[in-house]
Amino acid sequence: TGHKEVYVPEVRPTYRTTGVEKLVCEYCGRDYHKTRVMPKVNPDLDKNGSVSSADALMILQHSVELILLKDDELKDADCNGDGNVNSTDALLVLQLATGIITAD
Repeated sequence: TGHKEVYVPEVRPTYRTTGVEKLVCEYCGRDYHKTRVMPKVNPDLDKNGSVSSADALMILQHSVELILLKDDELKDADCNGDGNVNSTDALLVLQLATGIITAD
């Protein structure tokens, strides 16, 4: 009872690279040897069509618990793919917004 197939991140995506999820049993952890590609993250959290300081601000506010990001926003806010949303991600978003770094 309780066996359920779920995809879990094996390699988390970043703003530059795609990630990989693998299919496992949520209950017993059995690996089904199936994977799928996770798209690059898109840190345009406010969905205005561009990455800006407003998106970095949302990440910072979430990191100090002033706001709570939704699940889809959390995935896109984790720009470095470390599994956490924090000031490091906000810095990457600011650097993207100002052109210091690119997503290529």
